[in-house]
Amino acid sequence: MPYLRSAATIGISTVVMFVLMYLNTYAPEPVFASDEKAYMAIVTCAAMAAMTFYVRDMLIRAVAAA
Repeated sequence: MPYLRSAATIGISTVVMFVLMYLNTYAPEPVFASDEKAYMAIVTCAAMAAMTFYVRDMLIRAVAAA
C-alpha cells in the first residue's frame, strides 16, 4: 500500500510539472502537446522517484538498526 501511495504522489507531481511547463509561454500558439515537455516531466519525476525510494530504504534500514 505505501508504494501505491508513493506512485500516486509521483504521478500527480508529473502532471503538475507538465502543466507548469506551459506557464512559461507568452503566446497561445506554442501551447500544444510537446514531446519534449512530456519527456522532461517524466525524466524529472523518474529522478524524484529514484531519490524517494532510495531515501525511504535508507530510513527503513536506519530505524531497523536502531
